[in-house]
Amino acid sequence: MPENKRKKYLTIGSFILGFGFMGAMDGVIYHQILQWHSVVMDTDRTGQIISDGLFHLVVTIALVIGGVYLWLAGNPKDVASGTRRLIGGFLIGTGAFNLIEGIINHHILQIHPSCDPN
Repeated sequence: MPENKRKKYLTIGSFILGFGFMGAMDGVIYHQILQWHSVVMDTDRTGQIISDGLFHLVVTIALVIGGVYLWLAGNPKDVASGTRRLIGGFLIGTGAFNLIEGIINHHILQIHPSCDPN
């Protein structure tokens, strides 16, 4: 596979993996352990559990897709700046998830509220 294609797969795969990883952490910590909120709050408990389950399904699919892209890219050390691309893409993916979920969904659109500490 040409190096430019491997770089592309490495960048895309690490971004998707970071996005999915942060989504999984959000789901496990805030939805399950702390139970601060669910994806859909304006429903009964069964609806909240189903919406959280669908959310977990989506982030699991993202983790698999990111992993496949990284597998296709091969060893990051065989690509110029491969390790930097891997780490950078992963961190940008986690940041993108936090931007979309935390800032846009919670604060700007107020799609679902998070826990009120008071």
